[in-house]
Amino acid sequence: EGYFSNGKYTFPVYNQYRGPWVNEPFWDGYFPKEACNICACATILSGLLSTMILPTDVKKKAYEYYGYGTYITHDEGQTIINNLPLMMELFGANVSNSDGTISQAKEHLISGRPVEVNVKGYYGAGTTGSGHLIAFLAYDQNKNQVFIGDPAGRSGSGWYNWSDANATASWYILAG
Repeated sequence: EGYFSNGKYTFPVYNQYRGPWVNEPFWDGYFPKEACNICACATILSGLLSTMILPTDVKKKAYEYYGYGTYITHDEGQTIINNLPLMMELFGANVSNSDGTISQAKEHLISGRPVEVNVKGYYGAGTTGSGHLIAFLAYDQNKNQVFIGDPAGRSGSGWYNWSDANATASWYILAG
């Protein structure tokens, strides 16, 4: 883990492969394989709300809200992904758009607010064969770059060209 500040908020960048949750069950597996969604969500919530919200806190809230047990199926986990805006709102964050466009995401970042993004394929910080959720935490207009908080690895977090980061994005959650 590490921290990133965009000048307005400070975000912990959670890693699904490290931390006390590494052996925590989630979906049909464990955090390292399946929990990019709630790790990115916890990163954004922690910054927006100025309090430490762990990925396991998001998992617990989702399980309580949906009535899941300790271990859920892949299909049940998909329900959490489809309702990440609701998860953010349950913690007290404001979600202005749960299916934002590329231009809305950029404007949102320019105003200092984070964006959760679903990518597939090349996304600047890496490549994924299936969907992967990441956090866009800042945008530098002079360099046309975005800071990615990538739950799949600390080395993947950093500044990337805007066009690379958005190459395979399919939706954006605008929070804050």
